[in-house]
Amino acid sequence: MTQTDTIIIHTKDSMIKLLKRSVDEPIDLDEITRIDYSNIFGEIITISALLNRIGNMKAEMEEQLNLEKLDVEIFEAQKRAEHNKRLASDPDVKRVTEQILEDALLSDAAVIAKRKKMIQVKRNMEYINSLYWAAKSKDDKLSTLLKPLLPDEFEKEIVEGVVNGFFIKKHKNRL
Repeated sequence: MTQTDTIIIHTKDSMIKLLKRSVDEPIDLDEITRIDYSNIFGEIITISALLNRIGNMKAEMEEQLNLEKLDVEIFEAQKRAEHNKRLASDPDVKRVTEQILEDALLSDAAVIAKRKKMIQVKRNMEYINSLYWAAKSKDDKLSTLLKPLLPDEFEKEIVEGVVNGFFIKKHKNRL
């Protein structure tokens, strides 16, 4: 486990470690978007890290979508040139228009496959975006719940266990 896999929070009487679970482990989306009232303090200390993780995933998906769009645009430009050349040499075609080229692209199996892949990447990005906003809503609710709490209450009530994809471990401070 590396240093970046652990977040350490020092309190007056103890030290709390948040250990990241493996990125490859499946995440129960219902679990991380609902508030566990039996460990509200664990929720509060892990929600920012969860939002950061989801925000990073969102940025990666946006990058993937933009790269996919670029790939489709380049591929379509190449295919458009190929179809233009082929259609220009066809004696049955008097003049190659934009509509004829667009129709040729829309019926090209390779173009259809590329566009479908881009649609799937967009769908996946929207899933991550939805998860981000659900976690953000959870963060807002937790912030409202946190306002009346005193720091001493906070420290005593943290329950060890997995919350928001992080394992919470408490250690007593040695003075």
